[in-house]
Amino acid sequence: DFLTEIILCYLSGNLVHNLALHQKATQSSENSQLGAAGHAVDGKRDASFQRGSCTHTEEESDPWWRVDLGNEYTIAAVTVTNRDEHENMLDGAEIWIGNSIDTNNIKNSPAKGRYVTVLLRGSKKVLSLCEVEVFVPNYERPLPNVALKGEATQSSTLSGAAASKAIDGRRNSYYSDWFCSHTAEGQTDPWWRLDLRQTFVIVSIKVTNRGDCCAERLDGAEIRVGNSLQNNGNDNPRCATISHIRAGKTSTYQCDGGSMEGRFVNVVIPGKSKTLTLCEVEVYVAPAVQSLLNVALNKPTAQSAVSMGGSASRAVSGCSSGVYKHGCCTHTAQMRDPWWRVDLLAVHKVGAVTIFNRVDCCSERLVGVQIRIGNSLEHNGMKNPRCGVISSLDGKKTFTFQCNFMEGRYVTVMVPGASKVLTLCEVEVYAFPAGMTLEYYV
Repeated sequence: DFLTEIILCYLSGNLVHNLALHQKATQSSENSQLGAAGHAVDGKRDASFQRGSCTHTEEESDPWWRVDLGNEYTIAAVTVTNRDEHENMLDGAEIWIGNSIDTNNIKNSPAKGRYVTVLLRGSKKVLSLCEVEVFVPNYERPLPNVALKGEATQSSTLSGAAASKAIDGRRNSYYSDWFCSHTAEGQTDPWWRLDLRQTFVIVSIKVTNRGDCCAERLDGAEIRVGNSLQNNGNDNPRCATISHIRAGKTSTYQCDGGSMEGRFVNVVIPGKSKTLTLCEVEVYVAPAVQSLLNVALNKPTAQSAVSMGGSASRAVSGCSSGVYKHGCCTHTAQMRDPWWRVDLLAVHKVGAVTIFNRVDCCSERLVGVQIRIGNSLEHNGMKNPRCGVISSLDGKKTFTFQCNFMEGRYVTVMVPGASKVLTLCEVEVYAFPAGMTLEYYV
């Protein structure tokens, strides 16, 4: 098993995106092309040097490796993945963070900087790293307000108080300053709608009420989120009901625990003789799934049985060829309820799971497959909550299921029934560790 060592350099705040990923890396020397400095920031925690994912210096005095983050950051944690062939090779290695690249006179702060350096002091030393990940606290990269890039409309407009006034980035709550939207007075079910231009997983919505008068007008308003424009979007699922927002104040509403999905955000006041005024609406969203890392890659795996050399680890190798002889697919024996499982090594919030099917034969074996996510190993993880089911193939070779950030350490793929064979040519799990804060990369 490979060794992954997490060194906490800054303890406050939650962790987010790996800043080191695909950044420019250098090292004191290079033993071979196979040991290039960039291998430690390629996103692969593969601990085998022979598979080309680790760095390697010459034998020398004080070898070092460095990544340039491009800007100065406060660093929360650095994760280093060691080689599995030489587990003691990193003994005594130091991690330095700062704005200097002078390894002979390091006086960098152990918490803030542009450069992260791994230094191994001594003579006749070799420095080899299989992955270096650098994380910042959540306040370094706040969630963006995507409402600013949306388009707003409303049921009617009074005296030029357009719907767009509520997404101008200003929480000025005085209507006379012309920063608030306003429908005609005395309407039935007045509404305001924001088109985010694409579907997002919405974490929270902030609403600023009018401050110079009439704060009670917003009482009972409903926030609705979804992808339908039926009834002007007012029939979409409800995120929250506004009981009351004090004059000039801003209230925050969590949508379904921070996982409601939709393109349209509506604010509607049900009833007769109503007037809707909004001084600002802000929408904060989760990262797009494609921005998340495949955390299953090279993680420990298991399955109910092995047949035809189709070991469980093949499904997290990074190779997704559906041709069995290419050596990328798993294979169980024919049996009842065969299963396959990956251990993510920590509890994660799973955004999506992608499964690659075999293409040279037997693709129908995947029909009925279930994806289960959770923390239990009871019945080999098959009792954990279900993310999705492959009910039909529809000519597809890959299947992606949105899991709405279900929490779990184990992802199990199983097919119920007698005389079944389970073959998976790759399983990708897009997720982030539980306790970290979501971030959307615009």
